[in-house]
Amino acid sequence: MQNSSYFNEQLYAAIKTVCQTGGWDYGEAWLPSEDRVLELSPVWYSRPDNEAIEKFRLCSEAFVIPPNQGLPGRVWASGQPEWIVDVSARSETYFLRNQIAAACSVKAGFGIQVKCDRVLVVLVFFMRQAIAQDRQKVEFITAVAAELEQALSLTTMPQLRASVLLAGILKTRERLKPCVLSRFISLVDSQYIFLQYLY
Repeated sequence: MQNSSYFNEQLYAAIKTVCQTGGWDYGEAWLPSEDRVLELSPVWYSRPDNEAIEKFRLCSEAFVIPPNQGLPGRVWASGQPEWIVDVSARSETYFLRNQIAAACSVKAGFGIQVKCDRVLVVLVFFMRQAIAQDRQKVEFITAVAAELEQALSLTTMPQLRASVLLAGILKTRERLKPCVLSRFISLVDSQYIFLQYLY
């Protein structure tokens, strides 16, 4: 599944949505390999014209991460989301890419796993400013991750996948207040669903 176009399209849509709507500068995905390490997925998103983030991404491609190592590895092993106020200020044993983060002005980080019968992917998001954990941001990412999990677990026709995904998103509307969710985009078999919530 992890090499399928559908998997990558759904993954990109989720990462892009979190970054654009949630205010994150960069989102990446880590995939469990048969060797029991996490490898960086080719699917990622960053805000346009962000050279420092692109350098951070390029340097990250050399990493493979074992369980319990670094932010993605801890999230993978524990199954729990994790927020780091400033990854560049933590030790290398706690955040493996701390020196790269410092050089590229990468600060706040958040990781969460997406799991069906097994862990499919660990999503990690970064900002270029250090901020304390934000409940609304965590709730929004958790909702997006849940809908991604549901979409990836479906193997029926694209129309059914889209309808189930839409129904799940609508359930999050009240819980996400007072945030304004300006746009949620889901890519389903090369078709976009555009939703606009105005409060």
